[in-house]
Amino acid sequence: MSASENREIEILLARLGYMRGGADGVITTSTRQAIRTYQRDIGAPVTGFVSTPLLQSLRSNAPQQAASTTPYAQPKKAETAAKAAPKQRPAPAQKPSAPSTAEPSGDAGGGAGGSGGGAWN
Repeated sequence: MSASENREIEILLARLGYMRGGADGVITTSTRQAIRTYQRDIGAPVTGFVSTPLLQSLRSNAPQQAASTTPYAQPKKAETAAKAAPKQRPAPAQKPSAPSTAEPSGDAGGGAGGSGGGAWN
């Protein structure tokens, strides 16, 4: 495969969330690991090597967008795990304490910090 095809493979693997980093066309150990993970996930023979069928598969599975604006997606395994995990509900906010039933002293506008403040303690 040519350096430009290798670079395209790296870009497409990144779009699918299998790897991070720049696409320079050099197939490294981390690129091979990303290829193996991708191959395993799609049910292809796991070789870790670049090939024309790998490139064609990546082209058909990767979202089409400009390489310079490629946000890194989470790997498919993480997406599946996130969907399977129950959603956590936020902790309920504490209820404010009930205001005093006594008549406020001072002026009716009470407010904090003024003289003759209200009964909101």
